[in-house]
Amino acid sequence: MFWNNKLFLLELVKNNGYNLCLIPDNFKNDKEIVLIAIKNRASALEFASDKLKDNKEIVLEFIKQITKFFNFVNINALQYISDRLKNDSEVILEVIKSIHFLNPFNINDYLLNKDFFEHISNIIKNNKELFLKAIEYNSFILKIASDELKNNYNIVLKAVKCKGSALEYASKELQNNKKIVLQAVSNDGYALQFASIELQNDKEIVLIAINNDAISLQYTSEQLRNNREIVLIAVKQKAYTLRYASEELRNDKKIVLEAIKNDSSSLQYASEQLRNDKEIVLKAVKQKVYNLQYASEQLRNNKEIIIQIVKNNGLSLRFLSEQLRNDKEIVLIAVKNNGLALEFASEQLKNDIEIVIEAVKYESYTLEFTSYEFRNNKEIIIQVVKNNGLTLKYISEELKEDKEIIIEAIKNNGNSLKYLSKEIQNDREIVLIAVQNNSEALYYASDNLKNDKDIVLEAVKKKYYTLQNASCNLVNDINFIIDCIIINDELILRAIKNNNYAIECAKNQNQNQNQIINIFLKINFIINFNKNYELYILIHNLQHNFNIDNIILNELFLNNINYISKTKNFYDILNYILTNHLKVFIENNKKFIHHIVNNLEYIQLCQEHNIHIFNIDEVTNFNEYNFEDIKKEYEMIYSNKIILWYR
Repeated sequence: MFWNNKLFLLELVKNNGYNLCLIPDNFKNDKEIVLIAIKNRASALEFASDKLKDNKEIVLEFIKQITKFFNFVNINALQYISDRLKNDSEVILEVIKSIHFLNPFNINDYLLNKDFFEHISNIIKNNKELFLKAIEYNSFILKIASDELKNNYNIVLKAVKCKGSALEYASKELQNNKKIVLQAVSNDGYALQFASIELQNDKEIVLIAINNDAISLQYTSEQLRNNREIVLIAVKQKAYTLRYASEELRNDKKIVLEAIKNDSSSLQYASEQLRNDKEIVLKAVKQKVYNLQYASEQLRNNKEIIIQIVKNNGLSLRFLSEQLRNDKEIVLIAVKNNGLALEFASEQLKNDIEIVIEAVKYESYTLEFTSYEFRNNKEIIIQVVKNNGLTLKYISEELKEDKEIIIEAIKNNGNSLKYLSKEIQNDREIVLIAVQNNSEALYYASDNLKNDKDIVLEAVKKKYYTLQNASCNLVNDINFIIDCIIINDELILRAIKNNNYAIECAKNQNQNQNQIINIFLKINFIINFNKNYELYILIHNLQHNFNIDNIILNELFLNNINYISKTKNFYDILNYILTNHLKVFIENNKKFIHHIVNNLEYIQLCQEHNIHIFNIDEVTNFNEYNFEDIKKEYEMIYSNKIILWYR
């Protein structure tokens, strides 16, 4: 019974257009059902009745939909259309429109759609009216036109207006037509390659082409590639077009300097004479060091010039002759500029202690470029690690066990602890020296030493956040946390800013007031700590025991507004704030006030404290221009009381 229910069948093909093949034949002739099926799956047209395959509306929808999936319509898709519609002008134009991006010049496009192009060609190649319409959608259609249409001025002009490179398919006669070629190069300078030899020598056409796309210089006549004005325009736009200039102009200093200014690598296209010019080469190398390889051999062996170059960029050592890469003065200057230049020094100088120490000062891994013998020489390595402890990573495994070297390395950089064995990372003396140099070295200590109070306190003393690397036992030890807070004051404000909870600790009357207040605070990242202590307990204790005029409390309140607004003890907290700490919330009240105004009990409490809260929009009836007057009026009515405004 379902198979005769149209509503059921509509839902079926809406879900999957291919379901059209399952439904009874009489419904395959139902226009509404077939349209919905095609909109879901275009190729469902295969299962429609012959009558609907000959329906223009259906077929146009099919072409529209199949284009969405495949971006083109080929002959395989057209096989489902009736023979009559395959030759219909409107259908053909819709197909051409759908493949507007295809270029028959591209062999892949052509082979993929060979049958399609031949089918289209047979229909429109001699139909001038249809061809003029088709060319609007794809100017490359000119390729399949008849010789007569390729020689038709209006058709070719229209094609090159759409796509300049369509000039390729115009007749020889029209490729020599100045107006058509001007139109083509105005659209696409690259089209100059398809102009006649005569017009490639036309200065007006060439200037337009080059201004549109400088690469077209390669298609100009030899005469115009020797034209200073034309070449200068080209190299200003695309420096590498210097390669297409005449030999004479590649020896023109002004033109070459202009090209280098645009792109220094164009030095490679300059004449041999100018690649030996000190000024030009220095400018090119200053922009990009690898341009040194394009300089003349004479300049690349000129020590005076090379010293200037390596002072500016040590990595230029890479492009020097073997002789200069073995020159200690030059290599030393290079590694002082960039330690990585050591990689390009001669094998002999890679093991020169003065050069290596200079190189590793800023780039520790340059030690990797030295020989194993060098990296296993204790006397040398001690000097190296004193300058950069991180070079410990690249020394021999044998020396990584040498305590003297290890201590010198971690004294320079505590983080070099990460390159040592598990056994050494458990050495208390070494780890203590490491965290004294760099608190973050605690991260690389053994689990055993992360539980050592003295070592962790040493780390926290300099950087509060290294507490996160301590053991769980220590971060759950309240007395230890108090020691951490006392030893690093920064922990206090960070705790308030980063955490919506605080802790209550036992009072100690012998401590000064600020120290007691400090003990009440807890940092955000303490792991697995009991968070049952809530902010209102802290406030309550502070209210009854201490003078709260303190920057720490200001930070505490301001950074915990969201939390205290939600607590069940909010009424008590609000009462405390209004009584003791109003200034903070008058200046920073937006979130807080919006919470208050939603509860009558809170509003009444504010009024008891001589604080009245008003909605700006309500009292001004949304007319802000009279707000100042109304504000003054309210201040007179509620004199000696505080007014807070919100909206």
